[in-house]
Amino acid sequence: YTEDDQYIKDFDGYQQTWLIPTSQEQSLEPILVHIEPGATTFKDYPHPGEEFGYVTKGEIKVVYGKEKKFCKQGEAFYFPSKQTHYLINESKEVAEVIWVSTPPNF
Repeated sequence: YTEDDQYIKDFDGYQQTWLIPTSQEQSLEPILVHIEPGATTFKDYPHPGEEFGYVTKGEIKVVYGKEKKFCKQGEAFYFPSKQTHYLINESKEVAEVIWVSTPPNF
């Protein structure tokens, strides 16, 4: 896939790029998320499936239910999608995360 195949959508404080245009029709959905300083992604409520993320730039806080864990550049996270989950950028720099959800949910 090329950059021309990608779909970008802006939200309040962050941007999501769908890396594969047909991911909604596949078993997993990879996106690239740019999170501005102080911003929070949408709260994704419990659903069947799994989540994986890899921080390519900056640092984030991963919120999973009541747990909150920091994840910095070069680190990854993984969890079953059984609890509410989202990302927070509490730093002063833009954070970038490759986030994969299965089944597609974004």
